Amino acid sequence: FSVVNMQHRSVDNLLRTYTSTTLPGTGDSLLNWTLGNIPYFASSTHRNLTWSWRKATNGSSSVCVRLRSDNRPSAGTYSTCRTLCVDGTAPPAILNLKSSTHTAGVWRNSTAFTATWTKATDTGCAGVDGLSYSLTYATAGTPSTTPNLSAVTTSKSLTVPNSTSGYYFNLRVKDRSTNLSATRSYGPIKVDTTKPVVSSVSINSGATYTTSTSVSVRASGSDSYSGLRYMQYSMNGSTWSGHYTYSTAARTILLTNWGGSTAEGLRRVYVRFRDNAGN
Repeated sequence: FSVVNMQHRSVDNLLRTYTSTTLPGTGDSLLNWTLGNIPYFASSTHRNLTWSWRKATNGSSSVCVRLRSDNRPSAGTYSTCRTLCVDGTAPPAILNLKSSTHTAGVWRNSTAFTATWTKATDTGCAGVDGLSYSLTYATAGTPSTTPNLSAVTTSKSLTVPNSTSGYYFNLRVKDRSTNLSATRSYGPIKVDTTKPVVSSVSINSGATYTTSTSVSVRASGSDSYSGLRYMQYSMNGSTWSGHYTYSTAARTILLTNWGGSTAEGLRRVYVRFRDNAGN
């Protein structure tokens, strides 16, 4: 590193500025400062030195200060060191962001979402300060610059609402030098916990009587979020057919199947729907 300037303000409030002599060396510069005669007032008097320094490359450096009195050699030499970090490199983006509860782009009938990832790292000397996450609707987003998760966190559970387009879980890293990583996003997280609604059911286009156990059934329904996928039929409300692909077109079924019989009399046909989330 190189020191830009160094100043001393004495008890008489006089500001003195000192210049440096750069000595040959390898790596960081070695600087020798000659302060001249700073008047001695009392043992309790403090002399405050301030300086600015500049480092050309990222990394940690030890900055040491050694004080010696030319007028009082018996006082000996005092020295102290501090480690200073310069880190202008963004941390790596989060790795292995995934979910243990929801597959991206696949409908689920649960709002309880959990994301997991590999522990964050920093390639610079500053180290990880924390992580920021956000939940955004329909498109990936960018979390706040203020961390809301600790540096060692590797999972987050939260509630994801019902939606038609899904949500995105966004995550990025911040180091102690305020550098931010690229954002990683997981999604869309598609949630639908609502049941489909049966709108209408008709037999033989609404006929009152039939002479055959083979009838034409037309049914329609609606779903708020994921959309209808399957439909089933029953003659007693408890024994159900297999899953048929949802369609509003008429479908021929036998009244003797799925809990039915050949007996004459008043008959009922039950229809139910299943949406893409399994409701």
